[in-house]
Amino acid sequence: MAFLIGWIARAVGVPTDVRRHDSAIRERDGSLETWIADRHYQLCQDCRRVRETGHGKSLADREIADLKARALHEFRDEARLARGDAARILTSENWTHGLWRRVRKQPSPIIAAEDRAEPLLNAWRRATREATDQLPTEVDDATQRTLDAMLRRQLNHPTDP
Repeated sequence: MAFLIGWIARAVGVPTDVRRHDSAIRERDGSLETWIADRHYQLCQDCRRVRETGHGKSLADREIADLKARALHEFRDEARLARGDAARILTSENWTHGLWRRVRKQPSPIIAAEDRAEPLLNAWRRATREATDQLPTEVDDATQRTLDAMLRRQLNHPTDP
């Protein structure tokens, strides 16, 4: 009997848990969106500053590519944190939460900021070309870097650090 009372008490809290979890994930998604918007604004300011310094167009290309690469690296890390936060929230749910979600046709929320920000991220990835007499300077995209790729690279270039 005590087991049944305890189970019912926990089950009654499931709708509140689901609302709280969904709200926390939406809040984290909103935080990532704000981070992306702020980082894009900062990147634009930094690139403008480089263009205005007059170091020369080919040097500006390299500096801007480095700024974009740094922004992509920071984005990769921030997005990973957001996905981890959402996963930790959802792993606290059990089968009763899953049943509630199925019955209510209320799927778990996701971190959607990455998909929404894709046009900005693609602009960060785009090669820079301030110097029109040279090939564009490619941007090192940390979001595409994997351990497997680095291991293959090391095998092909064993003298690299």
